[in-house]
Amino acid sequence: MIIACSLPTGFMLGTVALRGSACEGPKHPQIIYGGYGLTYGVSKDAWEAWLKIYGQTPFVTAHIIHAEETEVAIKAWIDQRQEHQSW
Repeated sequence: MIIACSLPTGFMLGTVALRGSACEGPKHPQIIYGGYGLTYGVSKDAWEAWLKIYGQTPFVTAHIIHAEETEVAIKAWIDQRQEHQSW
């Protein structure tokens, strides 16, 4: 899974540290996309277990954290969010 997180400092998803939107730099030029830090390689089981517990919290409902299985899908989701925010 690829998890997008818009919190500047990132977020701990259980034992997985998610990259935040302020983690961009010369060592990580491809990790930020559309204001979201992208964390690759999170297990689907870990994401689904976390989502089962916290899926109705503002982290998810306010689109602060979101996951998709492919890079194309997560970038499309981010692009769609940006289109809706620019109304």
